[in-house]
Amino acid sequence: MLLSLFTTADDQAFKSAFDTVKESFVTGKYIADGKELDLPFAKQYQDFWGHYARKKSDAPETIENSDNVGHYNHFCNVVAAMAHIIAYAKAHPDKFLPENENSAEKTFSTKRKLDNMLTAFYHDIGKTIIFHRHAMEGKSLLAEPKASVRYRFETIFTEFSDCELSPQTLAVYGGFIGSHDMFGTIGTGENGILSMSGVISRLKSLYNGDLTKVKTAVFDLWLLNLADIIVSIGDFIPGYSKFAAQPWQETNLGNMDNYIEQFLSSYKGVYLLEDLNFALEIAGSDDPYNTAKKLAEENASQRFRRLTRQTLGEAVKGSKAFTSSLKDEVIKLLDSDAAIASVKEILRGEFGEEYGKRFGTMLQFDYALGFFLKLSGQAVKMLEIELTGGSFRTGWLYNQKIPTGNTYPTDFLDSYNASCIVNNYIMVLAGIFGEIHRLTADIESFNIEFDDAANRLTPSKADKLLFFDGAYRAGNARVLLMREIMLYKA
Repeated sequence: MLLSLFTTADDQAFKSAFDTVKESFVTGKYIADGKELDLPFAKQYQDFWGHYARKKSDAPETIENSDNVGHYNHFCNVVAAMAHIIAYAKAHPDKFLPENENSAEKTFSTKRKLDNMLTAFYHDIGKTIIFHRHAMEGKSLLAEPKASVRYRFETIFTEFSDCELSPQTLAVYGGFIGSHDMFGTIGTGENGILSMSGVISRLKSLYNGDLTKVKTAVFDLWLLNLADIIVSIGDFIPGYSKFAAQPWQETNLGNMDNYIEQFLSSYKGVYLLEDLNFALEIAGSDDPYNTAKKLAEENASQRFRRLTRQTLGEAVKGSKAFTSSLKDEVIKLLDSDAAIASVKEILRGEFGEEYGKRFGTMLQFDYALGFFLKLSGQAVKMLEIELTGGSFRTGWLYNQKIPTGNTYPTDFLDSYNASCIVNNYIMVLAGIFGEIHRLTADIESFNIEFDDAANRLTPSKADKLLFFDGAYRAGNARVLLMREIMLYKA
């Protein structure tokens, strides 16, 4: 049933095949050669998608009226996108993998396709338990299943003559589910390269050190992350949100390749490809931990730049008051080596000469993207007031409206102001992480959670953190912020 998606001839046939797949999502039945097999965790999915707490009293109980219809659409999008990505990877292997990688990683057997499609199907199963850290919950469901769950998986695998549910299969699935957002969060800067070492060490153990199998698994985990990311970008396909049913579900394989290539050429795609190379380097090492640690330290400034690009860059991009020229200057600077140089200089001031070592051992910044998107959004909002002639002064711009006797060309001002905006924002972020560093000097590696801090971040608090209310209040705001984030040892 899932593999029928790889044999369709046109859009209509693909859509028909995928409608059958979606029916299995709803009914909990896996349809293969006319047989109906019970899907593992079918009851959890049915309860999750059939949650109608806020539906209209007269509305029929269908998925379209469920509170969780958006999550259902996302599940479907990821499964469909995975089929497209597998087909693309098979047709264009060198678009993803370096030429020197083993050819076995570039082939897709029936078993490998089934593994990839099933991990896509179960990637968000943890949400049926809880949204917060759902990947961790999903991992425990798959990696350590009850007998009834394992039996259902075995009945599915026996339908394919060249497939076998090996002892490590579900353990690998569990690891994939637990790390299905790892490359995504490394790409945003929320996670660090060091986190790869534990995942890869586990794969080495499961495959008894077989390097080809380990690297193939690393690549497949990356493909799962790619499928989840590419359907989660709002309006990546114009007019379709993350929680809407997207064209991946009704377009034949090969006909969405332009979107895959468009993503790979974007800054997010470039980050993702860089991280695949890091992961393969770690996988090929005899000492994954120290290799990952070295890469994390060497790329600490890159990680910090990514967090800046994903937050300030997106906030500026969405501004209606910034001119297109000023937007272009900010984005160009964030994507340039000059931004890396600024980050290095500012981090050195906060963390000392060994800033890479210290920043590299900060593992995961859980939900930091939401926090810093709110912070950068407030920064841009206040900059917009200043840019449109308001009386508020951020101190982040050269304001030509204030008489100084000097006037400058627009192109110079845009370049100058972009530099001021980027450097001031980097300084704010560095100050926050510098405060964390001072509190955790005796902890070698740790995680930070920003979820509660993001919920509590009011515009007034943001203004203080952004130095809009002066240095004294900024310092106090950082100290108070430390009470709203959670630190825990890795």
